[in-house]
Amino acid sequence: SEQDSQKTPTINNDLNPHWNAGPFNFKLQSEDDVLHLEVYDEDTFTSDDLLGRLDIPLLDIAHGAPNEAVRIKDHLKDTKHGELEVEITFSPTQLAGQVGSALAPDAVGQFSSPAPDAVRQISSPAPDAVKQMSSASVPDRQVSALSMKSGFGSGVRRCPGLLSLQVIAAYNLINTDTGILGDVSDPYVRFWLGSGSEQDRQKT
Repeated sequence: SEQDSQKTPTINNDLNPHWNAGPFNFKLQSEDDVLHLEVYDEDTFTSDDLLGRLDIPLLDIAHGAPNEAVRIKDHLKDTKHGELEVEITFSPTQLAGQVGSALAPDAVGQFSSPAPDAVRQISSPAPDAVKQMSSASVPDRQVSALSMKSGFGSGVRRCPGLLSLQVIAAYNLINTDTGILGDVSDPYVRFWLGSGSEQDRQKT
C-alpha cells in the first residue's frame, strides 16, 4: 500500500538523474497488483513538487520467466515531459513447489533454475534473445506452463512471490526550481505496490 512506500535518494540539480538504486523488495500477492512510481522535486521550505507518475501493471511480469530482469523505460504521466527507467524481477516463492508434482520432469527443471540474464527492453529494437514490453499494455503471448498449472488466466488471482525493483534513471524531467545558476529540480522517486484503482493513490 502507499503507506508502505519506499524512496530513492535525492539527486540535486539534475534533470537527467541516474540513481541505480536498489534492489527494493516487495511481496507480490496478486497478479492484479500495480507498481506505482512518482518522481518528485525535493524542496526545503515548501512541499515537494510532483514531476510525473508511472503505473506499471505486473500481470505480464508475473506470467513471465521467473527471475528474469524486465527493463522498462516509459513516459511519465501528469507532466509535460519526462521518462523513467526501472528494472523489475519477479521470483515466485510458492508456486513452483505447489505445481511441481503436476508438471513433467523437464518442465519442473525449467522453472526450478534461474532464467538467463537476458533483459527485456521496451526501447529500440532488440536482438532475438531480448524481449520487449510496455508498462501501459502487455503483449499477446503464450502463458508459461507454470502459469497454466497455477491457475493464471482462469480466475485465480493469487500470485505469491517477491518483486525486486531497481530504479535506474530519469530523463528530460521538468524544472520546478528557479533555473538560476544551475538551480534545477532535485529529483527522487517514491514507489509502492498497490491496486490499479484510483482510490489506492494519493493525488498531489
